[in-house]
Amino acid sequence: MKAISQMGLRLTLGIAVAIALWACNSAEPTADLSDIAVDVEVTAQDDGQTESAPGSDTPTSGGTLKVMFACLESFDPVIGDCHALFDEVYARLVTLNDNPAAPVIPDLAESYRLSDDGKTYTFTLRRDLKFSDGSPLSALDFKWSWERALRPDTGSTNARAALGLIDGADDVISGESDQLSGVEIPDDRTLRVHLTAPSSAFLFNVADHVATPLKRANVEAWGTDTQGFPRDGDSGATSRVRSEATGPGVLPIGTGPFRFSQGSIHGDENMKIERNPFTHGPAPHLDGVEYVKDVMEAGSEGDLDLAEWSFGLYQNGAIDIAGFANPDTVSDDGTNLVRNLPDGVVFLAFNTAVEPFDDIDLRRALVAASDVAGVQEGGEALSLMWPDVPGYIPELAINRFNPDHQFQPTEGQDLRSLRPIPWCIWTNESSGLFILAHVEPHFDSWREATGLRIADNSRCEYPPEDGVIHVYIQLLYADPHSIFEAFSRLFPDTTGEYAQVRAMIAEAESTADSVVRLQRYTEIEQYLHEQALVLPVIRSWGEIYEHVRNTVRGYNPKLYGGSTYSSVWLDREAR
Repeated sequence: MKAISQMGLRLTLGIAVAIALWACNSAEPTADLSDIAVDVEVTAQDDGQTESAPGSDTPTSGGTLKVMFACLESFDPVIGDCHALFDEVYARLVTLNDNPAAPVIPDLAESYRLSDDGKTYTFTLRRDLKFSDGSPLSALDFKWSWERALRPDTGSTNARAALGLIDGADDVISGESDQLSGVEIPDDRTLRVHLTAPSSAFLFNVADHVATPLKRANVEAWGTDTQGFPRDGDSGATSRVRSEATGPGVLPIGTGPFRFSQGSIHGDENMKIERNPFTHGPAPHLDGVEYVKDVMEAGSEGDLDLAEWSFGLYQNGAIDIAGFANPDTVSDDGTNLVRNLPDGVVFLAFNTAVEPFDDIDLRRALVAASDVAGVQEGGEALSLMWPDVPGYIPELAINRFNPDHQFQPTEGQDLRSLRPIPWCIWTNESSGLFILAHVEPHFDSWREATGLRIADNSRCEYPPEDGVIHVYIQLLYADPHSIFEAFSRLFPDTTGEYAQVRAMIAEAESTADSVVRLQRYTEIEQYLHEQALVLPVIRSWGEIYEHVRNTVRGYNPKLYGGSTYSSVWLDREAR
């Protein structure tokens, strides 16, 4: 067994040396899995607080940061959408790191070890771990939390993707068992996880919020919201377990650097988190963070753009950070501009199980009629991945627009006689108008080139019965698995092209060799383009800027997860 420190980590477990994230700009060495002994232990080392912003003085403690509230569903990390908040109040076994030399590092785990056959991970927890209420956290809490996440009545859409490789997961998902047989608990600090097959993506999976350890007694005290939400693969609705935060004792209990102190999803009062005195890592500088609610409520009324509203509150001093900033409007009134990278890709997918998209010649004609680079402001050709992601192949990022392509309908085929083809948005509500502006030009081009008409956009239950589906994939971590996993949930055909895609994805996920796995993902993308199954149209939101008050120091948004506010401090002398 070979021990490796966090800072000197050379085992990437899923990211190869030649195509590591930001490798061309990084002076830190990387290496692929093949030059490391298989029976490997990775150990965490505490590095202390993040350094403050250049030119600032020594960080000071105290104060409350005010930001906008952006949660629509639940504080439950298994089903909720409050991803940035979850990184502040919940921790997992491992966490993702922006450092390409160490993309996955221990967090609640002190170390982890991979067996010779690549199918068993043994995690050793840090000593004396506690929940945010001071009660002890043990390996058994992980096992119970993972079983809950996989249970069908919980309604998680991500649990199978994150935990489905664990032996016995299918039995829990199907309801045949409530015990995850592939997880052993030899003692309070040891979690032994058996996989059905080797997977170099598994460590990335257990960094997902779905794998968060929760306190059972706390979860069982949560309220149940009867509002129905579609479950993955189910056109019906199911009630999801939710924390209503109706009083003391029912606020979610977590494990992150902050803990919940006030608020609920649907209530009027602002939501607050405070410094967690039981955190396993360095204590945050801030006393807490207040999430101002009227930003979301006013922005959702439709009378005022959310970005404009949040910037108005920023100017009035109600919040300290305003998103979606225009870099051309920055003044010298004490504002700093912070740039965030795009975190996702928007694409259109064709349902090949129904007419007319079962015709590959038509699909290719639609792709050829779409001037993706011309529609975008930056004129960028796209692939499903982008340069920040390992496995990115520049040759696949081409504009497949060909105005000379002539579609030849088959005998008797008249696309103009078909009813307008429905399409639906499979993403959150707030991105709808943004998406619509970037896909409608392509629909116009399709009509001109082939006569095919597309109906007005609509939100629809998943999976769609016919037509075109829009998909937005968020880059959850610096690995192509984050992108291609979504394809495993597209169109539930069992014999067509998407069945082949799912089989290829399953093969890639079960590959222990990181270099081979990246090659498999490249082959999947090539297949998707060859079969004209998808059309990437834009990266999400392009470059995102935020207005940040100059009293806010140490603010460095995390690209792939992890606490952002634990390193922030307030400079009371800055104006």
